[in-house]
Amino acid sequence: MLKQIVIAGSGGQGIQFAGQFLARSAVRQGLEAIYVPNYGAERRGGPSYCSVVVADGPIYAPVFAQPDVLIAFDQRARNQYGALVKPAGLILTNSDLGAQKVEGEQARVVSIPASSLGDEVRPGTGFNLIMLGAFLALFSGIETKIAEEVLKEQCAKKPGTLEVNLQGLAKGAEIIRQGE
Repeated sequence: MLKQIVIAGSGGQGIQFAGQFLARSAVRQGLEAIYVPNYGAERRGGPSYCSVVVADGPIYAPVFAQPDVLIAFDQRARNQYGALVKPAGLILTNSDLGAQKVEGEQARVVSIPASSLGDEVRPGTGFNLIMLGAFLALFSGIETKIAEEVLKEQCAKKPGTLEVNLQGLAKGAEIIRQGE
């Protein structure tokens, strides 16, 4: 198994947190993972993305031209990367901010109203954990229990965020299960 994942959106949406979380969860699961952040000196709201490679064997290069998965937090991210996803791949998109199909997209698209769901958990809350919960429900490589352990570690220095983030993770997974 080898999954090449791009997580993309705008600065401030939690893209880098999401990439780190996904890579750490994969390693905790016993898989190999590489997280490569990419963001410039742009201000909050500027383009931000990261690459995550997850495999059950050695990863020889973190660079790839066509991801297996795009987790698009907004339309700009979908516009930039949607057509690059392999035809047998997956585009997970936030339908509140990225519902328009991009010319050249061939991958399966799963849309969830992540921003709206995030507001149900806590108004104004980031929706990155909703998106990650949905992804983990679609990707059988990382167990929920493992992901929750990693989330507890990542939230340890920010009191009060753990419970909301755990709720977001669960809500994202729940929306996928309801659609199956």
